Amino acid sequence: MNSFLSSEPNPTGAGVRLEQVCMMDSSQLRRSFQTEVEKLSKFRHPNIIDLLGFSEGGGSMCLIYSFMENRALEDQLHKGHNFLSWPQRVGIAEGAAAALQFLHSPPAGQEPLIHGDVKSSNILLDKHLVAKLSDFGLARCVPRPPSGCSVTQTASVGKTATVRGTLAYLPDEYVRKGELCTAVDVYSFGVVLLEVLTGRPASEQDRTSGEKFLVRTHAPSCV
Repeated sequence: MNSFLSSEPNPTGAGVRLEQVCMMDSSQLRRSFQTEVEKLSKFRHPNIIDLLGFSEGGGSMCLIYSFMENRALEDQLHKGHNFLSWPQRVGIAEGAAAALQFLHSPPAGQEPLIHGDVKSSNILLDKHLVAKLSDFGLARCVPRPPSGCSVTQTASVGKTATVRGTLAYLPDEYVRKGELCTAVDVYSFGVVLLEVLTGRPASEQDRTSGEKFLVRTHAPSCV
């Protein structure tokens, strides 16, 4: 997806964020666009990005969101933007966790939702540094677990032949076996927490060993 950030005010006086998707006859992009619209229309929460509108035509699609003045958590942590204090980091982590809790245990009448691509670049920050989970193009609903069971224990869509998401944030069970459940989101959020704690990106390029994942180099010392 190609993103374009705009601070131009809309009729209410607030800024908007535009994300334009060029079609190029891609059925996968179309499915991702449709999933984003469908899920964000159903799942509303203070820590989930607000979808204000969308359009489709002329070979492209456009999603319109509330404008996030402080960009993404990734920018704040790794790209030289404003330094985050520890209270701010904790607040952002709590907000993102609240969004995932809502998706995995939604109100009665809604099925739990696997986000599928939890990472620091998909946690956006408004002018007050309130976390807003975004990018629901890979999201999938799962059956609600039986009474008394944890959603991470039972909610699963089984196995998938196509692994999707960002490799540095994905557990081995999903990458190797295609086992997809809400626990995938929990693992991905754990990687985000490591980024928040260490200030290091989820993956880095090493001249000798190639790409190195944060969870494999820092997790043991953080336990």
